[in-house]
Amino acid sequence: MFHQLVNHNEDLRRLVVKGYAISFDSNYLVICDIPYLDEKKNLQIIVDANQGKLYGAADPVLIYSATGLEAGDDKKVFTGALSRAAGENVGTYAIIQGNLSAGNNYNISFTSVDFEIGRKTLTIKVNEGQQKYFSESDPMVLSYIASGFANGDNREIMTGTLQRVVGEAPGNYAIQLGTLSAGNNYEIAFLTADFTIVVVRIAEIFNPETVSVDWGTDKAAILLPETVMVRTDRSEFINLPVVWDMATVNTLERGTYLVTGELKFAAGYENPDGFVPQIEVTVLPKQAPVRVNLSHYEFTAEAGKEAILIAEISVVDPVDNIHEITLIDGDRDNGYFEIRNGNQLYWVSPDPVAGKTEFFVNFLILDRDGNTLEFLEKLTRHRKSITELFVGNTITPGTDGFNDGWGVPDLKYYEGVRLQIFDRGGQRLFYTLDPGVRWDATVNGNAVPVGTYYWTIEVVETGETRKGLLYVLQK
Repeated sequence: MFHQLVNHNEDLRRLVVKGYAISFDSNYLVICDIPYLDEKKNLQIIVDANQGKLYGAADPVLIYSATGLEAGDDKKVFTGALSRAAGENVGTYAIIQGNLSAGNNYNISFTSVDFEIGRKTLTIKVNEGQQKYFSESDPMVLSYIASGFANGDNREIMTGTLQRVVGEAPGNYAIQLGTLSAGNNYEIAFLTADFTIVVVRIAEIFNPETVSVDWGTDKAAILLPETVMVRTDRSEFINLPVVWDMATVNTLERGTYLVTGELKFAAGYENPDGFVPQIEVTVLPKQAPVRVNLSHYEFTAEAGKEAILIAEISVVDPVDNIHEITLIDGDRDNGYFEIRNGNQLYWVSPDPVAGKTEFFVNFLILDRDGNTLEFLEKLTRHRKSITELFVGNTITPGTDGFNDGWGVPDLKYYEGVRLQIFDRGGQRLFYTLDPGVRWDATVNGNAVPVGTYYWTIEVVETGETRKGLLYVLQK
């Protein structure tokens, strides 16, 4: 039987189909009913790319495409299936021909690809509400819930721990995955939560006991407690730093002073009720002054001076050097003296107190704490001796106020003084018992002649007598 199948110039080809020999001769298909010599056809099996699964899932059917099936054949000629290298952990595994076959009529040429097992998603959900109080240590482990295990896995495969953002001040800190791992077979989907550091509140304060200090202590030297004990809302007892305000304390005045302070604590503590630490500081009474010292205990009378500086006054006081020094009014010889410039003792009496050489002065000392001290001191007054006294030998009577008269004022400090002046004939021209009276070179209001006169001084107190010449000159 003959059929026209192809063009005249088509090359001759030979095919094998179901035991018959088929050929093209010129423009005709020749089918010869003769047995065909057995010859297998090549069949190309190409495995589809990108085949895989997630860790723990069942393997899918491995798929492929076939090139080279003869007319009338399709995939139904195939038996068996592809397979892959053994293994269930994440990774790549070669797809192999396995027992896939197209029958006896085909020689299979196999092109392999890898089968990939991908990571399965494991959900890590951090437990909410995890916290600690300020100054406490973090819990040993941050907790979480894990879901999505496969292949019989459980939390025993987990390694590492969660971690949180660094910080110790009160507030919220994100909990992070840290070093937590489920191994290479899982990809972690992480659901975070916050870790909270809770503020500690002060619930009660315990004030320190009273502190006693000596009078006059420098405030900077007063040692007050550096901390006070408080109870927190967690029933903890802790010592917190305190800064004291010493403004109310006057260490120069005895008494008890209430001192308040300010708590100093980290941001992790709160004082919602406004507790204020308090402490009493008692300034003890000052020791009273001990005695009075004078720089000099003797002085010399000097006529013509309104006031004579006798001594600097100092107070012996082991605690303080500031005092109020006065003389007790009306006591002893205090009326002859005066204190000036706070601590200088002066003779100020217009009364020469003739004949007196010892004086007793009673001082009253008042310190800054109110303590008083009465202290009696003895002073010795020296007078110029009769022989040392200056006695003028010349006067020039007049009204110019210069050398107009004759007198010896320093004699006013002696008792029983008598002054006399005589002319050359022995007639007494001047006589006085008062050293303050001066002779003005007159007798009964009449000026005496220029010339030489004689004077005598007698001091009953000492029994001394002194004589000399006096020249009366004309201006």
